[in-house]
Amino acid sequence: PSRNIRSEMRTMNPSAGIFLVVGLLSLLLASPGECATIREEESCSGSENEVVCQGSEGEHLELSPSSLPEDTYSLTVSSFASVSIKTNSFSATPELGVISMSNLDQLKLDEFIFSEQENDGFLESFNIENIGQLELKQESFDNAPQCNKATIKNVNIESVPTGGIKLYADTMRIEDCKFGELNEESIYSDSMNFIFLGNSVGHVKTYGFSGSNNVFNFSNNHIEKMESNAISVAFLNGDI
Repeated sequence: PSRNIRSEMRTMNPSAGIFLVVGLLSLLLASPGECATIREEESCSGSENEVVCQGSEGEHLELSPSSLPEDTYSLTVSSFASVSIKTNSFSATPELGVISMSNLDQLKLDEFIFSEQENDGFLESFNIENIGQLELKQESFDNAPQCNKATIKNVNIESVPTGGIKLYADTMRIEDCKFGELNEESIYSDSMNFIFLGNSVGHVKTYGFSGSNNVFNFSNNHIEKMESNAISVAFLNGDI
């Protein structure tokens, strides 16, 4: 059979060979452009640099590095049964400035959802609100860009791993959330204003809270058990 193939190649019309090579190159070059972006999902729409995804009962959405168009500035995701965000999902969107995740039954975050490399971007707003169950990895927020305002509100988390909530924000607000367990440095914040308000926590381990803040507000919370040195935070002004 190999001899037949070689024979056919020798007798093949040269122009046909050219067309074959050009056809293969066209397929290879076209493949990156054919990767579906999130805008092509039935539940998602986009205009200019904004992406909005509105889910329905039982619907699942997964974000990956190829999901968002490069020029995306604002991403809004709401009303899904579950949303999964994979590693490097936001690494190819240098202009991304607004992220909002709300009204989700379940939200799963892999490691390094922003980038496995250092990120010099800037988020104007990062909002996670009304989440039935949030699952974090130890390095989910590592290499996240500097943020103006980060808000986590009305979110249930069974256990926050070490370094699970590690954000650098001018104002970081965690409000009306339910935590089963906070491990060492579960919540780390170097921010101008850190607000932990009206939350319920089952167990705060040693160094559960750490960081450095100008204003540290730890008010109206229900804590069932707190180990020694559970709050290891340096601040100029505190309200506890």
